[in-house]
Amino acid sequence: MDNKRIVVALGRNAFGKTFPEQQQNVKKAAVAIADLVEAKYQVVITHSNGPQVGMIQTAMTEFARLDPDDRTVAPMSVCGAMSEGYIGYDLQNAIREELINRGIYKTVSTIITQVRVDPFDIAFSEPSKIIGRYMTKEEAEAEEEKGIDIEPKVEITYDDFMKMQFQVGEIISCEAVPKSKKLLCSQVKIGSQVKQIVSGIRKYYTPEEMVGKKVMVLVNLKPAKLAGVLSEGMLLCAEDAEGNLALMTPEKAMPSGAEIC
Repeated sequence: MDNKRIVVALGRNAFGKTFPEQQQNVKKAAVAIADLVEAKYQVVITHSNGPQVGMIQTAMTEFARLDPDDRTVAPMSVCGAMSEGYIGYDLQNAIREELINRGIYKTVSTIITQVRVDPFDIAFSEPSKIIGRYMTKEEAEAEEEKGIDIEPKVEITYDDFMKMQFQVGEIISCEAVPKSKKLLCSQVKIGSQVKQIVSGIRKYYTPEEMVGKKVMVLVNLKPAKLAGVLSEGMLLCAEDAEGNLALMTPEKAMPSGAEIC
């Protein structure tokens, strides 16, 4: 029986929803696992992590909302790795302690894994488990009604504002900026002129989606180079609490070059 191996699968709710609950629950699991080790089995433990991933993702999102300059929202894959690490840490310690108490001296190790999945799996279009913060329709509507409060900037005069020139532009071509994951370079028709404008919106729009859009442009911004590419203006965007960007577009059909006032 020395060479027999058994896989123990711990379900998504086996650890509880808080750190104290998890530390208590892993001790219970450790007793059962130690029984298998004592029976001369090699034990491999797998676990689900839905509640833990949701907790991490919610926390990271909230940090990013409160301090968008210094913190970013963590991708779900990174949240998964974080959860594997701290669940494994608690399990490893609990199992090791239980084994030592029984006079069994075996190595207990945590391994962070990645799983290859089918990107066309129908489960992706019909998700059934909640990850992260959950709100009812009423709560979501209440959050929207709150709006977003941002830190006020230095007050400017009417004369300061009048120095800025805003116009409607039409994007006639767009491409990704080489060696940059964030930037798009757009050729924007503003009246009879065409300006090249670089924007950090690649995460939210593809070059193909940009072409043909009517956008709001700050046209007299001093030219500057971004990632080595000249930018001759600024596309106006709105930003939500999570840092997601959306281009500002005219509500009604407007010709390129129309003044925004």
